[in-house]
Amino acid sequence: MNLNRLKVNRLTTPLGFEMNSLSFSWTVEETDAKKQQWARVEVAADESFQRPLWDSGEDAGLSSVDCPVTLDLQPRTRYWWRVTVQGDNGEQATSAAAWFETSKMGEKWAGKWIAPSLESSVHPLLRRSFFLEGEPVRARVYAVGLGLYELYANGEKAGDEYLLPGYHCYDFHLEYQTFDITGLLRAGENTVGLALAPGWYKGDIIFDRYHNLYGDTMQAICEIRVKLKDGAEVTVPTDLSWKSYPSPVTFSNIYDGEHYDARREVPGWSQNGCQAQASGVIPGTEKLEKLMARLGPKIVKKASFTPTVLHTKRGETVLDFGQNMTGWVEFDVSEPAGTEVVLTYGEVLQDGCFYRDNLRSAKAEYRYISKGEKAHVRPHGTFYGFRYVKVEGVSQVRPEDFAGVHIRSDIDPTGSIETADSRVNQLFHNAMWGQFDNFLDIPTDCPQRDERLGWTGDAAII
Repeated sequence: MNLNRLKVNRLTTPLGFEMNSLSFSWTVEETDAKKQQWARVEVAADESFQRPLWDSGEDAGLSSVDCPVTLDLQPRTRYWWRVTVQGDNGEQATSAAAWFETSKMGEKWAGKWIAPSLESSVHPLLRRSFFLEGEPVRARVYAVGLGLYELYANGEKAGDEYLLPGYHCYDFHLEYQTFDITGLLRAGENTVGLALAPGWYKGDIIFDRYHNLYGDTMQAICEIRVKLKDGAEVTVPTDLSWKSYPSPVTFSNIYDGEHYDARREVPGWSQNGCQAQASGVIPGTEKLEKLMARLGPKIVKKASFTPTVLHTKRGETVLDFGQNMTGWVEFDVSEPAGTEVVLTYGEVLQDGCFYRDNLRSAKAEYRYISKGEKAHVRPHGTFYGFRYVKVEGVSQVRPEDFAGVHIRSDIDPTGSIETADSRVNQLFHNAMWGQFDNFLDIPTDCPQRDERLGWTGDAAII
């Protein structure tokens, strides 16, 4: 007997999620037992379970689908739990320990909203250096950026998420995220950085192309909490000591794509010792009262596809990834300085040629200007719905240099259907991918044209 898929509130090892209530679940596998005779759930303050906080005892009524637990949770605290199950055949097993960690909950924020002292159209990079007197044993970042943001520490991207904080009702609440950056910090000097983009918050949105719909200023709030080996604790908040730089991303929005000029990169902007001339920051305009812990699952990379290269009768070079997906193309490039590489995204071919008129006003493109060095390139502040990508500006298009990356909310199917009829199987495959492609944070109506708005109709029909 094996106990697997231990989840809290339907999430595996949730870090910093809203937890007004707790529900545990698990699956029982590799056993001849027909049903559960009893189960026992234990929650403790550490992995050794020397300090138990909650113990159900051997309870025949516990549900493996929804086991509610009542616990007085503390902010910024990791809890460990395990489950023991006995089947009706007498077989028994205890799971490995799993964990969940709370957010700031109702704690007052030490950080303040900040914005770059740059033109409002400039995509900003924000940074702050700080010194740790000893070895860090636990480091968390509580942060949110508007519209979109990515967090970096000592030159490395923190976490495996993209398009944070996702799309939600910015008028009413702002979900912040929690990052574990313990492995990215060290004793001595450290640097953290936040890269911002307009996203749904400030960029073009809705059919009439509203601009600045929720706000007109890209801004962020961040609070770094570090515990050192000697027990000391360090807090590094966003304040007016942070610095800002213009990003090499010169344009982005959800519908039209992104422009990236590698010649404008700021060397080491999120690392120690950056020598580039920086601007300051100013107070942000958002309200602390809107902040709440995150609710939905992460947006992550779920699959990668290698293309075949097509050459159309119009002379176009087109990548065919064999699957319509939500995401983007990542590629390796080595072109002379000043060379512009253009990727244009589309869903279908027409008469064997690239076609994108069905996207209406959405340009759905990615433009990259080389600085004359080898680079691995990806978008930062947009996404696309596509199967085909027209490539321009690359001297030699090789399929191994390109990858179609499917991103979506970190949810997976719980079942599948396979029949003797390949047409039925394909229909099921198409329906499943219709859900995959529209489950990017808030379920959407489409991932490709000038729409991409919250809607659950597709999921209901499917």
